[in-house]
Amino acid sequence: MLLGISFPTISTYIYFDLLSNASPFLQKGAYFAAKLFQFLILGAALLVWRDRARRDLITGGAANSLNGSDANGLTDGAAKTEPRKNAGMLAGFLTGLVVSVSILAAYQFIFMPLGVMEPVKIAAKQKLQGLGADSPMVLLGIAIFYAVLHSGFEELYWRGFVFQGMKEHFSMPISMVCSSLGFMSHHIIVLAKYFGYGSVWTYLCALGVAVGGAIWAALLVRYGKLAPGWLSHAMVDAAIFAVGYLLLFQ
Repeated sequence: MLLGISFPTISTYIYFDLLSNASPFLQKGAYFAAKLFQFLILGAALLVWRDRARRDLITGGAANSLNGSDANGLTDGAAKTEPRKNAGMLAGFLTGLVVSVSILAAYQFIFMPLGVMEPVKIAAKQKLQGLGADSPMVLLGIAIFYAVLHSGFEELYWRGFVFQGMKEHFSMPISMVCSSLGFMSHHIIVLAKYFGYGSVWTYLCALGVAVGGAIWAALLVRYGKLAPGWLSHAMVDAAIFAVGYLLLFQ
């Protein structure tokens, strides 16, 4: 669990900060190597937990409610699955919508009028140019990757693995807080690249990331599936990349 929580922050510092002036090939190689190692950590957890992983890692322990029940109980549980699934996806959509609209509104009515985004614009352009990705179409491709695929991996890793794993040893509130802070920590390094470590905006935005992590953990607990949190997370990532597009290309 300690390795799982700390590794993303360490690897982000390496490929996003230390290697920021390195060649695009080296930066991208370090990034994909870091993600591969995270997959290996997750794979090791699945290998060790095996049957428990199928029950708890993905479903949030929802299957426990069926253990020891009779045939009628299983039938009733199956009948209730579809409405519960629909409610979970609706909750994921609504939380994603609220957070996404809040991000776009904050950009338009707070960050832009205060002039906060000018240094961010310069740093973002330099970063994309360094990666050879400074065009709207390339940014769109990156946005699709992060919103659709990477958000799902992060939900599996941070909520399915870290949060669920911590619940084996700690209370629900402690597990939710610690996993959300771990999720937040590597985002501080990314945000500081644009706002600076001395900027209050780095830490306010990072706190928003932690709150998002807690919301997605709560969705997992409430509905017993990662899908609602994944949907919400994907919508939030899409909103963030929309801000990036407006900032860089509009």
